[in-house]
Amino acid sequence: ENHHRPDETERRADQPVERAQSSGALLIIFVVVFLILKIVAGQITNRVQGAGALGTLDRLIGAAFGLIRAMVILGAFTLLVQMAGAENGPPKWVSEAKLYPLTTAAGKVLKAFAPDAFAVAGKIAPAVKDAVRDGAGYSDDERKAMDDAVEKSR
Repeated sequence: ENHHRPDETERRADQPVERAQSSGALLIIFVVVFLILKIVAGQITNRVQGAGALGTLDRLIGAAFGLIRAMVILGAFTLLVQMAGAENGPPKWVSEAKLYPLTTAAGKVLKAFAPDAFAVAGKIAPAVKDAVRDGAGYSDDERKAMDDAVEKSR
């Protein structure tokens, strides 16, 4: 019996393939769940709109779903930015944003519900590290000019 045991080099060579497979599986699961939820939401919307008297309820439910979707997207973005700037924390232009505490909380909720997705995000983070660092935001002069323009438009 000659059982082949992969040596360390072979195992390391397989890691990118395994990561790609895991990422692909995660993406497929996400897309399937998203499509199912989209179909269900569409059916609910059609029934509510058909009822006529539930227009306000329909708008409230739509606003709630929109808010939840926005928080998921912003939470995922915040997690990615935090991981990209892990050594020094997030860049100043991110940490000083008005919604940063809210998006950080959304990111923590996402991290708790999807720890595997968080691991995948950790692998993506180095790719966006330069973009986060280079996207330093506006200079003080640019910010003042925008503030002045907003004040003049009021």
